[in-house]
Order: sequence, then C-alpha cells, then structure tokens
Amino acid sequence: MLERVIVSREESNAIKGLLILLIALGHNSILSFAWDGCEPVEAYFHRNWLYQFHVYVFFMLPFIYNEQPYRKGNLRKYAVRMLWPYFWICLICLAVCVLIGAPFNGWANLAWTLVSGNINLLGINIGAQFPWFLMTMFTLMLLKDLYYSLSRSFIRYLLVGIGIGLWILAWSIGYTLPITMESPFSIASACLLLPVCLSGLWLAKRANLQKSLWWFALVFLSLTTLLWCYYYLFKVHTVGVNLLFLFVMPISAFLLLLSVRNWLAKSKLLIALGKMSLPIYLYHVLIYNAFLMAVKHFHCPPQWADGIAVYVATIAVSYLGAWATMRIPFMQRVLFPLNKK
Repeated sequence: MLERVIVSREESNAIKGLLILLIALGHNSILSFAWDGCEPVEAYFHRNWLYQFHVYVFFMLPFIYNEQPYRKGNLRKYAVRMLWPYFWICLICLAVCVLIGAPFNGWANLAWTLVSGNINLLGINIGAQFPWFLMTMFTLMLLKDLYYSLSRSFIRYLLVGIGIGLWILAWSIGYTLPITMESPFSIASACLLLPVCLSGLWLAKRANLQKSLWWFALVFLSLTTLLWCYYYLFKVHTVGVNLLFLFVMPISAFLLLLSVRNWLAKSKLLIALGKMSLPIYLYHVLIYNAFLMAVKHFHCPPQWADGIAVYVATIAVSYLGAWATMRIPFMQRVLFPLNKK
C-alpha cells in the first residue's frame, strides 16, 4: 500500500490561496479578454489556459486529506458547508439580476437550475456560473466517501468506470466541456471528476516515494502547456484533444503544487487567502463586477492598468469581507455555520 501524502494545514491553505488568486485572475475580464468598446469579445490564451486546471485542483485537494469511508453525519456536514452557501449565493445573484432588469425565466427553470447546479443553466437563470463549484463539490465528497466505503475492489472499479464512461460519452457526442452535462445535484460532473482526482492521488503517492516524479510533473505540465498553446494559437480544436487536456493538466498542476507546497507555505499572504478561500470565492465575482461597472462608467474600453487596479482591489475587498464575516459571530453562523474562525 502506497504511503499517504502528508500536507500540513499551512501548506494546504497556501495552495488554496494561490488557486483563489488564479481563479480571480480568470474572472477578471479586463485582464483576460480583448475588448471592443464596452464589451469583451475574445478571451486571451492565458485565461483559457488557467481554466484547464485552476478550479479542478480545488476538487483534488480533499482526496489527500483522508481516505475514510462514509461516517454518520457527513451528509449533513457537506450540506451545511457547501449546499447552504450554494443556495444563498444563488439567491443573491438572482436578486442582483432582477434589480438590473435581467429577464426572469420562470420558477420551473429556476427550480431545476438550483437542483442541477449546472454551470450553463446557472449562467442563464441567475446570471452567474461560479456557484456550480459548490454543488459539484458536495456530490464529489459523497462519491469519495462511497468509494472508500466499498469493500470490494471490483465495485470501486465500477464506480470509477462510470466516470470514465462519461468521459467517453462526452467525446462521442461532442462535449468539449464535460461539466456542462445536466444532471440532478451535478452527479455527472462529480462522476467525471472522480477518476481525475483518484488518478492525481495515486500519482501523488508515487511521487511521494520517488521524488524525481515531482520533476516529471513540472516537465509534463510544461510540455502539455506548450502542446495546448499550439492547439490554441493555431485553432486546432478537436473534442478528443480538449478532453485529454482537461483530464491531464489538472493532474499535472496538482502534482506540481504539491511539490512546491513547502515553498508556498512560506507566504503569509497565500496562507491568509487560503484560510478564507470559500468566502473569497463567493464574494469576489460580485465585487469584481461592481468595480467593472464603475470603470466602464468612466471610459471604454478598460485598460490594463484598470484591470490590475481592479484585480488588487477585488482581492483586498473580498478578503476584508471574508475576514469580517468570520469575525462577526452572527454572520458566521448564518452564512458559514460549520467553518471555524
């Protein structure tokens, strides 16, 4: 049996802190898109590159913390930690859409959107896609517990095989982004992510025994990035290649971040951001869009200097909001009941 990968709380928070910075950068349309007047028209290659792995590594981190079967109370714990923030942030996004005059697509569409957690439906019906992460993480954690609760290996293989089968299905029907598959509670997305996360965990354990594999992760991520740049710059898009990148690049980035976790943990800033990663994730999109509206009010198109200033301000205000939320007992109990200060 392979040895567990030991990651300290500080190292884990530092990795989360770096990832939340990358996610906020990807959401910053001023820095990530070419603009025509007041509208973004085409994403820069660095944004599309980040979207190959930054969110997916977040899904992989819980797999290194423990390999325990389902325990009594886990369902409630996951629901309170992930589903409750999912529902209130969705309602806030919906309220903002209604206030700015966006069309309301009906209660039936809203109900299915909230139950499915589908990234595309969220964008259409509440005006924001980012809450998909919470619903998918909720279901993925339950699948993780189920996987380790199964005593027979062939049943575990069957569960992983369902995920691999969904990747094959995505390839056969032309899904370039498999997480857009619709299903209740994002079950399809979670099943797709399970083999990715388990593959990353297995390789991390191997790398823990053979330190040279960390260098392999760096070289492999670099090579896949160069290959991805070739396909992106020359617009050579095929479904199979896109899916391969979405499977391989998160694993490579995950291994690379684990390999430099001691170095990342030296940054107090990354640790501080990582401790507040969930509230920052939930707050930063709304805060960014408020800043973007202010910039566009004064001049269009926004400039790179605007983007840098807005990026720094978004992170700072999001962190202050998260810090205040976790320091005010009433706010913490209402918004993040099981999170520690």
